Amino acid sequence: MEKTFTSSLRKSILKQAGKYAAPRTKKMLRAGELPDTFPKTHSMKLLEFEFNTPIEEIIFKGSLNEVVDYIHHRVDRSTISKWRKHILKFKPELDDSYYYEVTYPLPSKAQIKLDNEIMNL
Repeated sequence: MEKTFTSSLRKSILKQAGKYAAPRTKKMLRAGELPDTFPKTHSMKLLEFEFNTPIEEIIFKGSLNEVVDYIHHRVDRSTISKWRKHILKFKPELDDSYYYEVTYPLPSKAQIKLDNEIMNL
């Protein structure tokens, strides 16, 4: 009895059917294609969906109060702090200096009030 390997058997079946099997190659993944390296809660996934941004970019930008204001108080300050500690266990490259690197403009309460007054004119 002749030994038949699964891969050669698959190739012969596809060849008989007139179909082409793409060769299996290892492809380098980009940073956005990598799987998550830490477990996420449902609240984390919901915030990612609502803001269309990875959770790390949401909760590591600015101080705790700025982040809570940015997400419109959907999550408490203590929860954000716990999430930061949780993510830092899995991604130590996001150190403390990353917390205060604000890259998006956070409107002040006075600016929000002024914007609302302008919209009502």
